[in-house]
Amino acid sequence: DMYLDSGTMTLVLGPPASGKTVFLQAVSGGLRGWDNDYFVEGLYFNRLGHDSSHLVKKNIFSYVDGTDVHIPQLTVKQTLEFAFECQHKGDSKAHAEMIMKALGLSHVADTVVGDALIRGVSGGERRRVSVGEMWAVNTRVYIGDRISDGLDSASTLDLVKALQIWCKSVGVTICVSMLQPPPEVLEYFDQVVMMDDGHAVFIGRPQEGKDILNQYGIETPSAWNSGY
Repeated sequence: DMYLDSGTMTLVLGPPASGKTVFLQAVSGGLRGWDNDYFVEGLYFNRLGHDSSHLVKKNIFSYVDGTDVHIPQLTVKQTLEFAFECQHKGDSKAHAEMIMKALGLSHVADTVVGDALIRGVSGGERRRVSVGEMWAVNTRVYIGDRISDGLDSASTLDLVKALQIWCKSVGVTICVSMLQPPPEVLEYFDQVVMMDDGHAVFIGRPQEGKDILNQYGIETPSAWNSGY
């Protein structure tokens, strides 16, 4: 069994086409058949099944996929304010300022997000805007697929630090995937899920994965990156 407790961060690892995206879609309730039924069984949120009529998923789950889709004419600040106002009442400006500061986006607050046709923020900054947009919605479970795409190691580490602050201070549940993350980020996660060929081959604390390899006689060098 696997548990995603409140106030914890889970990292999903695996090579390309290992099933990371499908796994995250299953957790967030995004896998549906032609008849609009869920493909997944045995998934519960506070003891409520995923198909429970009492479970309003849009108020609980935020999902960021591997692509960045925004209104390209809006600035970074306007995008975050709009995301907040779609779900909540209150001071959207203050909320957006807090998110931009945490994600290192304050310097591009008044720059349009842009897209392939409209010049705007960089690809890495646009990825952080996607994360900030879901942060602004302020749901209880945050699911992010390939959140480090387009980011260098330093930016990835800064992003993970910001997510940990949010996770521990507010008590949200965070589950994200990365492809070959820098080894420094692992210490910020409470749990790691290693995927291969559509199966979760390991679920546990980051250090436990290295220990299990050593138990099977596979020595890992001191500079070994468990994210590969």
